[in-house]
Amino acid sequence: MNERDIDDALADAEDAVTSDRSRVDDLSPAQLDAIAFPLRYLRLANKLGAEGSYPGFAELTAQVGREKPQRADLAAMEKEDIEASEAEDVRRLEAEDASQAAMLGSSPNL
Repeated sequence: MNERDIDDALADAEDAVTSDRSRVDDLSPAQLDAIAFPLRYLRLANKLGAEGSYPGFAELTAQVGREKPQRADLAAMEKEDIEASEAEDVRRLEAEDASQAAMLGSSPNL
C-alpha cells in the first residue's frame, strides 16, 4: 500500500464514523471528535511521513486539533448527503411510477 491508499482507507473510516446517523444523533460533537481523533492522527502522520517529516506526538496532536473539520463543515457535508439521498429516492419513485404507468397503459381494457 502506498500513502494515498492508506489515506483513502483512513478517510473512508473517518467518514463512516462521523456520518453514522446513530452516532451523530446520540453523541456530542466532542465525543465524535474523540472517536475520529485516532483516524485523523494516523492520516496526518501518514501524510507528513510521506513528505519526509516526522514530528513528535505533541506536535501531531496539536495539528490534528487545528485541522479538524469544524461543526459547520460537518453539518454542511451531512446536509449534502441527505439531499443527495433524497434526490435519489425521488428519482427511484419517479421511475417506479413511470414503470407502473407504462404497465397500466399496455394492459388490455376490460
